[in-house]
Amino acid sequence: MDVSLTFLIVNLLAIFLGPIFAVLVAQYLNRKSEAFDRRMEVFRDLMRHRRTILNSEYVGALNLVEVEFSDFPEVLSKWRDLHDHLNNVFDDNSSEKTVKAWNEKTDRLHTLLIHAIARASNRPIEQLDIVAGYAPRAWEDEEQMRRNISLALLRVLSGRTSLKVQPDQQVQITNPFPPKPD
Repeated sequence: MDVSLTFLIVNLLAIFLGPIFAVLVAQYLNRKSEAFDRRMEVFRDLMRHRRTILNSEYVGALNLVEVEFSDFPEVLSKWRDLHDHLNNVFDDNSSEKTVKAWNEKTDRLHTLLIHAIARASNRPIEQLDIVAGYAPRAWEDEEQMRRNISLALLRVLSGRTSLKVQPDQQVQITNPFPPKPD
């Protein structure tokens, strides 16, 4: 085969296949970048709300871990541990010690999940930095108060507890009608 013919064929292939190859590489890189951005969004939401796990953005991000990190077995393992724990809810008659232990385990599993996601995303972060997230104490107090009110209301509505009503001893009942004229 003539060298010039070979050169011509190679040039024609390069002219036609080069742009196609370039588009395919660009699409591949774009998909990788979009996947990374989605994983980072999940990571940011979990970090942002790590002290307020009842927040809807936290729950939404937690539910996306299985989808966005499907290629990361360590992350999925930590996610399953946390997911199983969160679905293992104690009853409202549980002792304060049981609730405290459950909350501590939740914090530990959450920290391990975020740490695994950080490593998978090449964002090294220490576990102590994850635990040390800030949330105003008032948020936690308010959340606990809402939980207590909900549990008390549930006990009353289900008939397990009665609602105690007592008249106020200091209130004087006055006649709402004026006295009869003379």
